[in-house]
Amino acid sequence: MFFSCSKKTEYTFVVKNNTNYTLNSVSIDWCNGDNTISILPNSTSNTLILTYNVKPLNFFASGSLCVTVSEYSNQSSTQSNNIGIAIERTTLSKKNTNTIEISENTQSTSNPFLIELK
Repeated sequence: MFFSCSKKTEYTFVVKNNTNYTLNSVSIDWCNGDNTISILPNSTSNTLILTYNVKPLNFFASGSLCVTVSEYSNQSSTQSNNIGIAIERTTLSKKNTNTIEISENTQSTSNPFLIELK
């Protein structure tokens, strides 16, 4: 008889785009590049459910959710970006929908977006 030492936990998310840009490529995943979505200007994504699999090798590691806007556009141009954030899994709600808000960063010329867990 085999016993599984892994535990799966589901987290529910929506991503709000509070910008005038179309976010063509937003990665939201456990820092592995598995999930990419697009979001229209000033709108909210469909609900996402991401499963975190705690395995014996990473049992004591908290794990991180990575969120990166890698491509965005307006009517006249498309831009690339490689700056994102990592959110510790321990700060995420297992019961309620987690909201990630993306806003324009008016304080920085090198980082176009503020990405926050609300």
